[in-house]
Amino acid sequence: MAAEPMMPSWPADLESKDPLPINVFGGNGYDDATAIALDSSGNVYVAGSTASTNFPGTTNGAQASNGGTYDAFVAKLTSDLKTLSQSTYLGVVVLTLLLPLL
Repeated sequence: MAAEPMMPSWPADLESKDPLPINVFGGNGYDDATAIALDSSGNVYVAGSTASTNFPGTTNGAQASNGGTYDAFVAKLTSDLKTLSQSTYLGVVVLTLLLPLL
């Protein structure tokens, strides 16, 4: 007998018929978000990898420019997803940085 596939479920607070807010951001290269987290104020943190040389919001970040072909990134968005508060490149091996977050 074949095993039944596991179906993901949404947390109860997302079980709503109201549309969820969405924001799309990225740069001129391949961008891949691989982790997401919320802080106690509801701000949204997104981490991933990017090949973009113009990834948004990095001007005052810890690393303002892409340091290689692919860099990791971390971005902070407001809870309503309308404002990108800050982002930064992180010029490290992407899997080494992000694997613990997955």
